[in-house]
This record gives sequence, C-alpha cells and structure tokens, in this order.
Amino acid sequence: SSDVCSSDLGPAPDNQDSTGGDGMPALSEVEEDLTELYKYLKNLAAAEGEGTITVTQGTGYVFISFADAVFFDGDSYILRQEGKTVLDKVIPILDKVSKSIDELKVIGHTAQAGNTPNPTLPDRLLSSQRSATVAAYVQDRISLAPGRIISEGDGQWRNKADNATLEGKAQNRRVEMIVTGRGLENELGSSYEKYDTILKSTGVTNVPD
Repeated sequence: SSDVCSSDLGPAPDNQDSTGGDGMPALSEVEEDLTELYKYLKNLAAAEGEGTITVTQGTGYVFISFADAVFFDGDSYILRQEGKTVLDKVIPILDKVSKSIDELKVIGHTAQAGNTPNPTLPDRLLSSQRSATVAAYVQDRISLAPGRIISEGDGQWRNKADNATLEGKAQNRRVEMIVTGRGLENELGSSYEKYDTILKSTGVTNVPD
C-alpha cells in the first residue's frame, strides 16, 4: 500500500491567481506546478511498487503510464476498485495544480491477443472505452474545466514492447496521461510526434513508424 496521501499536498491553491494576467498563472508558477506534480507522482510510483505507475517529465509536460491490469479486467472497461484507489491518490495533486494545466489527455491501449491483429472495431472501442472511463472518473472529482480533459483509444497500434511475449503484452496493455502546462512552449509538436517523443523519453526504442 502507498504511504503517499492527499494530506501530503498541503492546502489547496487559491484559484484567483492573476500574476500571469487575465487569470493566467505566471509561467514560472506553471513550471513549478508541473515539477511538483512530477515529484509527487514519482514518490507515489515508488510507494505503489514497480510497474504500477511510471512517470517522466519533459519540456512543458508530465507523462504518466499506468499498468492496465490495475485498472481493468481482460476485455472489460469497468474500472476495478484497485484502479479507483490509485486514481484517488493521483487526483488530489492534479486538482491542486489544475490552474496550471492546459490539457489532460487520457490514452487507452490494448495488446494483440493472438498471432494476428485484433478485430479492428472491438479493439479500438475497448481502448476508447477504457480511456473514457478513466477520464470520466477524474473529471467528476477535479476542478479542471471538462473541456481540458480529453480521451482517446489507440487500440493495439502504439506498442511499447513486443506483442510476441506475455511480458510485452502486459506492457502494451496500459492507460496513460499526458499533462501539459498552460502557456509553456513544449517539445511535443503534432500529436503523433508528441507520442513518439514521449515514448523515446521513457527509454523505449521500438517506437512504431
């Protein structure tokens, strides 16, 4: 179990921050908030145990990956209690830094079940339903504007490991979050270039072309 709890976050921030003009937080504050988010999640990942959560930080964003088995049973998009427990530990810090978040994207992935690709429609629907389930759970518990929370399902097509092994399949079945900072220039570029950049930043080398 985790030793990290919402009380570690301190008092909630004052949402009436006009230091950046027009209600926008100053860029320095956005950078500080992203760093606070990253550090908190790194501590949470260590407390949860290897493989449950991985976190990386890049220029203007924080990338979070959750093991799919924590959130969902096979071929299901019903959020497990274990997944709710993990999200309940992540949501308070997301809420605390919400004024600095430009976008929170939730991405669902599946793994190829057999020797041939999964049926296209069920594969993409399952990954989309899983990401939407996580996004909705977060949305109902956070002050971030709903329009800044988006979800997408990529099916089996953005692998981080080889689907030929059970270990690889387990790594490919996952849910991810990309949190970008308001007003910050970042290194992400287009959506696909963004994902390529992020995966490489985590040490993955077999990024799909």
